[in-house]
Order: sequence, then structure tokens, then C-alpha cells
Amino acid sequence: MILIKNWAEDESEKVLNLIKSEFNWALQVEKSVNEGSFNLDELEKSTVHKFKISQSPQLLVHFPSVPERVQLLEAMDCLIQIQGKLWPDQLLTHAIKRALRRKVKTLDLSKAAYVVGDGSEIRPLVMAATELGFSRVCIVSNNPTWLEAERIFLSRRLVGIQFDIVLTSELTLQPQDTNLLLNALNLNDHKEYLQDLAYFNFMVSGGVVVDLNGEGSHQVLQEEATKAQLTCIKADEILLAWWLEMSQKLKPSLKFTKEMEANLFEKL
Repeated sequence: MILIKNWAEDESEKVLNLIKSEFNWALQVEKSVNEGSFNLDELEKSTVHKFKISQSPQLLVHFPSVPERVQLLEAMDCLIQIQGKLWPDQLLTHAIKRALRRKVKTLDLSKAAYVVGDGSEIRPLVMAATELGFSRVCIVSNNPTWLEAERIFLSRRLVGIQFDIVLTSELTLQPQDTNLLLNALNLNDHKEYLQDLAYFNFMVSGGVVVDLNGEGSHQVLQEEATKAQLTCIKADEILLAWWLEMSQKLKPSLKFTKEMEANLFEKL
């Protein structure tokens, strides 16, 4: 039995049921709520924990040794029990690239990648953009103080990448110079972003929108992306890609053919 605790408040259970039925795995999923701190002894009772990126500071204090990608951006989204020991990791970057490469054959890397958010949750998205080959990343928020602080942090950690900041109110004034938009923000809680984002005049035709949330206002964003002839990668696609990454961490011998993955994504 693989015991999974989900602290991330997402729809993992739906995706895990799909994986469980496809591979006949014994999975038990529990939703958990964090009340301020984590008890390491309690965490060790489960095989997998899934977290929000914003919970990283509370967790990393327990782990002096972490993978390079976690250490670099001080961001983790899971704990995995391997040979009786919990290991922090960050799989969202890989999941975004996995889901994106399924649907998009080429990206113009001479353009900028735009990343929307207002906290540390943007960091795996920024890393995905740079690992895809983008050398210029624009961070979008309506919080100028946080934008500048995050730009400085990322510039020091990801050397050689040009980071620009864009206020949401100035988004529609930007030149048409991006073909990749990655959104980490929950627009149901930040509806003031929706009008400027959904205008999409700053994106070239044929560009890609990656949205980590899926309900309410996000459906509007995705509908407008489709109208603007943009490819939209939705939250459940990212979530499935994340759990495929996790499955291969749990069972390193597990291999997915393109046909197997396509079949899984079609069932979402």
C-alpha cells in the first residue's frame, strides 16, 4: 500500500484514481491541512507527501541535504520515502516540460517567457522556462515591491538569464514578444488580473498558455486563449504529468511509451 498525503489542495485524487486503475496500484490518498509547522515523525508515516511551493520554508528546515534544483530556488513540492528515508524534491518543473512537449513541437526561444504570480510558486515555472531554453523571462504581478525582490533573487540564482518585471496594469502595453505564458496565480482569488491577461495582445499567434489552475475564472482565461489561437495546457494535464513523474520516482523501472501517455491524457 502506498500512502499519499496531499497538502496542496488540488485535484490529485482524480488523477491518482486514473493511475490506480491503469496500473492496478494500491494507493490510499488523504487530504491534509497544515496548521503552521510540520512534524517530521508524522511525515515519515507516509510514502509520499504533495505540498504547495509556498510551504517550502516550513519544510526545508528539516532537511539539510536536498537536491540541487530544490536548493537552487529554495522550492520543493513533495517528499518521497525512498529506502526508509524522506527526500524532498521539486517535480513541477519536469511536469510542465512533460505536458508541454506532448502538445507543442517547437517554441521560438528568441522571444520572452512570461510568468504570472505573486509568490514563490512561480519559481518552478521560471525554471521550466529556462530549461526549455528561454534566456529572457518576464515576471508579471501587481505587486511592485515583491516583483523587484523576486527579480533580484532569481537573477542571483539563475545566472545568465535576463529577468524583467511587468506590472499587470502594463501587460497590454507590452510588445508582442512572447509565445509562452505560465500562470501560477489562482485567478478566482485575484480576478483583477483576468481582464489584462485574457487580452493576449502581448502574445504571438500560435503561442502557448500553461495554467496551473482550472476552475471558475480560469475557464474564461482558457476560452480566451483558444479564441486567440493559442494552445492551452490545463491544470489537470500538469497534474497528471506531475504524478507520472512521481510514479517513476517510486518505481524507477516504470517506463511510459508515448502511446501509454497519450492514452492516459485522453482519459482526463
